Amino acid sequence: MALDLDDQQGLDDLRSDPARTYDARLNGRSAKQVKGQDKEDGGSCEVFFEVAAKARTGVTVVLGTGRSTDEACQEAGKLAEAVEPLLPKA
Repeated sequence: MALDLDDQQGLDDLRSDPARTYDARLNGRSAKQVKGQDKEDGGSCEVFFEVAAKARTGVTVVLGTGRSTDEACQEAGKLAEAVEPLLPKA
C-alpha cells in the first residue's frame, strides 16, 4: 500500500489509460479509480481524489500472487475512505 499527497497536480492532470480509469465520488469529492491489469503476481488498483483544484491524494494497493485487481480496488477504496476525512475540504 502507498499513500501519495500531491500539492502540484489535480485530478485533471492525471495521466492514465482511459480504458482502465473510472470516474467516482468519495464523500462529495471528485475521484478516479485506475484499475491495474490482473497478473500472475497479483492485482493492483489506484484511487485518486481531489483535495483542491491543483492538489490530489492517491492511494495505491498492490496485492500478491493469486489476488485480483478487483480485490485490490476494494482495499484501495477502504483506505481512501479512511484517509479522506483527515484532509482539508475541497
